[in-house]
Amino acid sequence: MEENMQIGRCGGHGGHAAVKIVGIVAVAAVLGLAVVKDAVWDTASDTVQVVGQGRVPVAPDAALVNFGVLTIREDTSDLAIRKTSETLARIDEALAQAGVPKENRQITGYVLNPRFKDAPTDDNGVTTGAPTIDGYTASQQITVLVPGIKDQAGRVNEIVAIATKAGANQVGEVKMVATNAEALKQQARLKALADANEKAKAMASVVGMRLGSVSSWNESVLAAPGSQYNDNYGNTAMDNSTQASIQPSAPSSIIVLQPGQLDVVVELTVYYDVKR
Repeated sequence: MEENMQIGRCGGHGGHAAVKIVGIVAVAAVLGLAVVKDAVWDTASDTVQVVGQGRVPVAPDAALVNFGVLTIREDTSDLAIRKTSETLARIDEALAQAGVPKENRQITGYVLNPRFKDAPTDDNGVTTGAPTIDGYTASQQITVLVPGIKDQAGRVNEIVAIATKAGANQVGEVKMVATNAEALKQQARLKALADANEKAKAMASVVGMRLGSVSSWNESVLAAPGSQYNDNYGNTAMDNSTQASIQPSAPSSIIVLQPGQLDVVVELTVYYDVKR
């Protein structure tokens, strides 16, 4: 959490403002609140700024896995694309027959690269011409969302077996995801607001402030849903020796969990008017 204290200009009330700030520090000592970091009384604008935080446990309920089809070398680009596309179509059909709905299957990558022969050289090793094209390499990828993993522990293994049997020769890292990102964010947001209200009321009671209405707030999602995936998956170029990276991609409506991630965390900076 950033420690960002902003104390407003106090004009001709500099000494008065100092008393107010000392009073807030005293409240921190009495109540054990981190208000020096999490709350600021701006006497210039008669506002109190309080930071609240909400945490909601998150558990994976689905998995994301990417499958790739890599055609190493064909004489023409058309042939490389056709062979790759035909294999990907077989994989897609096999997944459909296995009960994976269309909305959970998405083509997410397409790469076509020429392969080059080394440039010709003379007996002394001096290059005598330009490299020439020696075929084409193509790759396509499909991302599959596998829901219900809590109730069907072996479903991911089943999907991997189906895809590889149908012709997938690349399998990306399986990512655990939560599909209810917006609901989790909303729960954490409301908890953060309640936390800010509790802090503000406690300070107001001890210091003698009269809190007015909330004038505004700013939100930060610390465990950011939807931001921990690679939207550019499948756009990595390949040369003769390197295959495209297979990384799961995801829509913003889900959370791709990182190792050790247990919570969705939302932080709200809430601004309260102060009544005179």
